[in-house]
Amino acid sequence: MTDTFTGDEGPEPAEFTDPPPDPVELARRWLAEAERTGVAEPTAAVLSTVDADGRPSARVVLVKEVRGNGFVFGTSTEGRKGPGLERPVALTFHWRERMQQLRVGGAVRDLGPEESDALFAARTVESQAATAAARQSAHLEDEQALLTTVERMVAEAQETGGGVARPATWHAYLVEPEEIEFWHGRRDRLHRRLQYTHAASGWSCRRLQP
Repeated sequence: MTDTFTGDEGPEPAEFTDPPPDPVELARRWLAEAERTGVAEPTAAVLSTVDADGRPSARVVLVKEVRGNGFVFGTSTEGRKGPGLERPVALTFHWRERMQQLRVGGAVRDLGPEESDALFAARTVESQAATAAARQSAHLEDEQALLTTVERMVAEAQETGGGVARPATWHAYLVEPEEIEFWHGRRDRLHRRLQYTHAASGWSCRRLQP
């Protein structure tokens, strides 16, 4: 990719004049370029869900991998987000430094215990312990007790040279995209937008007005 990709009033980025057929591969390229150019937290995305009554909820997750069939993240199923993962969700990346947004919408699939174990094992021991010790979204009665439990788990893991076991409530998920939109901002507000939608026949794309 060329340096013109990061401008706002510069030459039209190639993907907007000649859209590639695979938006997931293009998303992978955008993410790699965000990482290469020093964007803060490039893998952070807002995960938006709705519950059975249609009430929205949003929180930030870290997308760990972009595969050919979607976007992988891990999270606890406790709290409001768990039931929301039974319905279609949206992921929104915002890379302010590059004046770009990437929006993904689609169904969620639980990747199962084996992949969940592998994704959890890739985290730091401290992160594993914090996740295992806490009941996410439950009332916090004694913060010191929680900190003590985390410290004990970390110490035990370091002594054995292993990690902390994945709690049963923490799962790896795959967002299988049905819609992906690439947004490239301009200071004159004539933002560039490229929307892909998926159907049985494959991906189709179109330019959208700002």
